[in-house]
Amino acid sequence: MALRRKLSIRHISSLLSSSHKIHHNPCCYFSTSLSHHNHPLIRNYNHASIYHHKCNPFSTTAKNEISNEIMQIAEGVLSGNRRDLSRAITLVESTHPIHFKQAQLLLSYIYQKKQDQNKNSQYTPNNSSFRIGITGPPGAGKSTFVNQLGSQLCDAPYNKHVSVLPIDPSSFLSGGSILGDQTRMLDLFKKDSAFVRPSPNRLSLGGVSDTTYEVCTLCETAGYDTIFVETVGVGQAEIEVANCVDMFILVITPTSGDDLQGLKRGIMEMADLIIVNKAEGDMVNAAKHIKHDFQRALGLTHTRRANIGWTPKIVLCSSLPKMIKHKSDKNNDENEENTVLKVWEEIEIFRAEMEEKGELDRCRREQSKHATWKYVWRNIKNNVEDMKPHLMRIEDKVMNNDISPREGSNDILKYIWNNPPKDF
Repeated sequence: MALRRKLSIRHISSLLSSSHKIHHNPCCYFSTSLSHHNHPLIRNYNHASIYHHKCNPFSTTAKNEISNEIMQIAEGVLSGNRRDLSRAITLVESTHPIHFKQAQLLLSYIYQKKQDQNKNSQYTPNNSSFRIGITGPPGAGKSTFVNQLGSQLCDAPYNKHVSVLPIDPSSFLSGGSILGDQTRMLDLFKKDSAFVRPSPNRLSLGGVSDTTYEVCTLCETAGYDTIFVETVGVGQAEIEVANCVDMFILVITPTSGDDLQGLKRGIMEMADLIIVNKAEGDMVNAAKHIKHDFQRALGLTHTRRANIGWTPKIVLCSSLPKMIKHKSDKNNDENEENTVLKVWEEIEIFRAEMEEKGELDRCRREQSKHATWKYVWRNIKNNVEDMKPHLMRIEDKVMNNDISPREGSNDILKYIWNNPPKDF
């Protein structure tokens, strides 16, 4: 028992002691721990690889070496192949335990290749793309906004390579997702320099999925310089996307409430830019009113970048195409100023200021650290879930009110500590 406990602690300490390597490695979180061939995780992985070698399309060799197929996918991502990028995202998002370990090898290979290619250059992987998180309540027009802005950025004079990662909510009952946000992005979908890949959130809280950071990294590796992450419809306290992107944009509507809503802590104090969308037609005056209300509220809110002198701006925007005009619109001249490209100008101002102050580099380092710890808690949770059949006795005591939930949690922790999982 003491030996097994010591191995568990050694496993955790090896992960934490390698955090300085992970800190500079946004593509691979646990690559350093996989280098120990005697580690129990590697031994179990080898046996599982032999079992799944013939039936698994992403199979690896039994000697913990990356398979030819995964190497081809990695090389395809590095060369900007869209099909291989899609296959790599599928592998990274898979919840199958074998795929999880194969994704580690894939990401390790990709990042090592990037390091080798850019050893003697001034290329900095952390700054090769700009990641923008788009969040807001359901029906705020997030998809329409991204479609209009992204499709225009793909054309001259911008000539951007745009990747859009819309996150779709998963059913609590069936676990399925519609993944239909791309139907609102048909203009962007037709662009050769655009890549749209919807993903389910798999019941993950915060508006994004557990693998959003890794998917952003893959898109960046494939050459996409502008990455939009569109969250599910969120409330006031769901801000997880802020830990995956360089700029956090909140989209609201002219009917989003009064200044009291802006005073409420949570998503407001994390936003770098606030867009009052649907500012067209009869809603222009209401949009102006909500803009003023939220401006007053921001004056009383301590935002996350206040320490470096950045105050979030609030801009009006109409995401409708130019050919669509409201019949009763009497403010056409004014609405010409409320375009998505005006919003892009504000985004570029933000990026330039953050780069000048070194904030973007610090932000990427924090993203890597946050993603690492998120996987730590995810792995712990998955291991505990596997042990649930052995914990039913304690659960029954709690459900029968024999012991309190707090006492039951202590008993569960004691059991896990004395009986650590094999892969822990």
